[in-house]
Amino acid sequence: MAEEPPSDRQSGSDLSRRAYVKLTGLAATAVGTAGCVTDDLSLPGRSTDTIRYGYGGVPMVVTVVEDDSSLPPAVSRWTFDEVDGTTAHDAVGGLDGEIRGDPVLGASGIRGAGAFDFRDSTGNYVVVADDAALRPRQQMSFGGWYRTESGATSQTVLQKADSLTGDVGYTVDVQTENSLRTHLGVDSGTARLNPWGVATHDGEWHHIMLTWDGDAFICYLDGEEIARDESQSGEIQHSTNPLYVARGDNGWSSTYEMAGGIDDVRVYATALTAEEVAALYDGTADADEATPTPTTEPTATPTPTPEPTATPTPTPEPTATPTATATPEPTPTATQTPTETATPEPTPTPTPTPADDSEYGRLGYGEGGYGGTNN
Repeated sequence: MAEEPPSDRQSGSDLSRRAYVKLTGLAATAVGTAGCVTDDLSLPGRSTDTIRYGYGGVPMVVTVVEDDSSLPPAVSRWTFDEVDGTTAHDAVGGLDGEIRGDPVLGASGIRGAGAFDFRDSTGNYVVVADDAALRPRQQMSFGGWYRTESGATSQTVLQKADSLTGDVGYTVDVQTENSLRTHLGVDSGTARLNPWGVATHDGEWHHIMLTWDGDAFICYLDGEEIARDESQSGEIQHSTNPLYVARGDNGWSSTYEMAGGIDDVRVYATALTAEEVAALYDGTADADEATPTPTTEPTATPTPTPEPTATPTPTPEPTATPTATATPEPTPTATQTPTETATPEPTPTPTPTPADDSEYGRLGYGEGGYGGTNN
């Protein structure tokens, strides 16, 4: 979340996680064998397919992991883990944001990850250019984590609308020290929520998430539903304005900025369920994006044993020479027997590591072709 920044390029891989997720919906890891480390992909809810191939006894293990999580993929996710620069990277959708002003980067975020502290000053925010992906029509969910204790009113978490309290698009802000405010433009009008009596300025991290399923606009705070509007219906009516994080406006000249921290902002093109929102708050939905613990690939570990192939060579040499000298006439027959026994082309050798100790990988140039077989 923690957005990478945990790098979107995994150990030993030539393809970025972002590219895999965006193009195929799969997370992939490719690593060399001998002495290399790889991501621990043995996480719950994942299935793996391993393809082994190689050349010259150095096979590569490519593990493709399909995410079986019930949580739908986000359209965009800004983890705010950057510690310098002017770009807030979108970890899943490629819609990077521009950092404006001078917010504190690398601040302590939720669960110890990075976050941006926009501070109690003006001009510090992130802007993301308008894109069709940020304008889903049937359903959507949006929100993230925030923390403030400034007491300032109308601190915007996210806005992509004609204005903070307008009729088109979507917004959410920390209105007062005990209230939140959000709206979403839809076919029948504007769905609005303004829950009161909730702790909003206590200096703690809070998770705010809004969902729309075509009939109900629901507000969740820290994983629990606190308000809903079922008076509207229809498709979402969007604004083509940019998406702002930590900045809102009234459509004219006034701006309303976050006087605190923001972390892990997400936009979904579906209405998350109450269980999915709770999983986001609890952190259990992030298993597919957690930074894996490096570990040695079990299949790869034995590879450093290609020595066995070279070891038998000295032994058969002496045996073969006396045999050939002693019986010149029956050389073909006599030599044939010792040669087969003395020069074990990987047949007797594979005891330590099954078939992978061949000089050219599994099955060498034989049945498996250049570099071995596919498992």
